[in-house]
Amino acid sequence: MSMTPERKEENKLKKGDHVVMHTCIEAETHKGRIWTCKSDQFTRGTGVYEQDSVFLEGYSGSFAPEFLQKVMLPSEDERLLAALEEAEKPDIKSINKIKKLEADLQSALAVNQKYLCDIERINSKLAEAQQTIA
Repeated sequence: MSMTPERKEENKLKKGDHVVMHTCIEAETHKGRIWTCKSDQFTRGTGVYEQDSVFLEGYSGSFAPEFLQKVMLPSEDERLLAALEEAEKPDIKSINKIKKLEADLQSALAVNQKYLCDIERINSKLAEAQQTIA
């Protein structure tokens, strides 16, 4: 099963990504070392000579991305989590508008309740007056 062009683009390494080497001779020499991508992943050559490459900080020459695994460092997790939390924060202005509307509604309900009580009192007195007349 092959990936769509969009999915392939999504999976490409980007400058600043952190990676570790695997399943190659260099991985034995640099076991567990975390590298930072110095460039975005790129394709060079044409036809049968076409190959993907990426430059790594501190590594001489380019490296084949198929032998690199992207890793997420704790500081990146925290940064992404903070960005997510920031994005999920409700808009303070909207909250204040909602609170004002709620206060206005409560005030209007209180006024209406007072009028209902006044109307009940008037109706009660009217009923008493009608009984007295009758």
